[in-house]
Amino acid sequence: MREFQTRKQIRHILVWPLVIGLLVAVSWVSYAAIKEYLGVRNARAAREKVERELAEINQKRDTLENRMQELSSDTGMEKVLKERLNVAKPGEHLMVVVKDSGSANAKSSEGGGGFFSDLWAAIKRIF
Repeated sequence: MREFQTRKQIRHILVWPLVIGLLVAVSWVSYAAIKEYLGVRNARAAREKVERELAEINQKRDTLENRMQELSSDTGMEKVLKERLNVAKPGEHLMVVVKDSGSANAKSSEGGGGFFSDLWAAIKRIF
């Protein structure tokens, strides 16, 4: 009977280090798996961000190339000059179309522009 109890005690003594060793191993594998998962997730997010930036850059490049092609032609350059500088060719007449916004223009021309415009007008009168 003593021999059986001694074997049982030896088994208990050997089982606890084995259980602790297994827990340490499982914890280490779990930590490594979680760390790898987080690394992959961060890499995927960084890749998606770079792909979005690349798409934006490609879109801007296409826009600029279209604009360059437009400006390289005589008609495109003429159009830009007419829009920005309000110039006309000899023999052409420049016509500026002003939209009538009705009573809003009448009120603003009467001096009802608001606090800051009244303040500015008062400052201008002082000087």
